[in-house]
Amino acid sequence: MGKVICIGLGPGDPELMSVKAHRLLTGAQHVAFFRKPGRRGQARTIVDGIMAETAVEHAMEYPVTTEIHFSDPEYNRLLSAFYDDWADRLTDLAQTEDVIVLCEGDPFFYGSFMHLHSRLQGRAEVEPPIIQRAPGDDPLDPLVSVQRQDVDIVQPLHPAAGDHRKTGPAR
Repeated sequence: MGKVICIGLGPGDPELMSVKAHRLLTGAQHVAFFRKPGRRGQARTIVDGIMAETAVEHAMEYPVTTEIHFSDPEYNRLLSAFYDDWADRLTDLAQTEDVIVLCEGDPFFYGSFMHLHSRLQGRAEVEPPIIQRAPGDDPLDPLVSVQRQDVDIVQPLHPAAGDHRKTGPAR
């Protein structure tokens, strides 16, 4: 049984990729990435020369980007069908092998992967995303997941700093 593993490519500099992300990419058998039709895809371009040459590439081409305004119901219908379809495909692949999903930036901060993540729950094993933080990011700051107007704040636990979720921040 495989799993779906998302690698968030942070600020887009391959030099900032974590050791774990690099190890997973160099050994990956399947790599999926988002792209606009006819384009290579920014996330795919970032990992050029790092990905295993034998990896099977799965280009997840958006059916629409800016051609229709996001307030149009057709925009939502097309993108929902796109994410449903790719959740099905990734679930099928993950039945037997690991699948790496590349995502520009942070997968849960306006990232496309958050829409797949919610659809994959209970259908495939999904590892927590590997997130490349930008230089200067404070690791004690909460990670924020933004999906349109919904905001979820995930406060990471840092044993050295203590768990401030119950008591609030140290003063």
